Amino acid sequence: VDQNVTLEFKDFWVKIEEIMEYSIDDIDVSLRTEFSNEEILKVESNIFCSEIVCKHIISRYDQLEFQEYVTERLRQHFAASTATQQQLETVQFSLLSMSDEPVSVNTNTAEERT
Repeated sequence: VDQNVTLEFKDFWVKIEEIMEYSIDDIDVSLRTEFSNEEILKVESNIFCSEIVCKHIISRYDQLEFQEYVTERLRQHFAASTATQQQLETVQFSLLSMSDEPVSVNTNTAEERT
């Protein structure tokens, strides 16, 4: 895997399964207050990508580096909105687990997804 390749958010996508132990299917606007009062939002999700991109993520980034990369990109994303510097400093992505190998979940490609 080429270590000089830059990973872009468009190269992978995330499927959120749960937020604060609520199934994504059960979340609606009625939980806004509960979520906004939380200091930390725990999000359970899976990252999907082509085999090549997944192998690149696994080989290029250890868990800490991937957390730092995603945290920085999220802060850049929110900086383009009305977020204050204080709010941006609270954005922190933490990874609870990361596979050592890509796991094939289906045969769909990114091109079929779009």
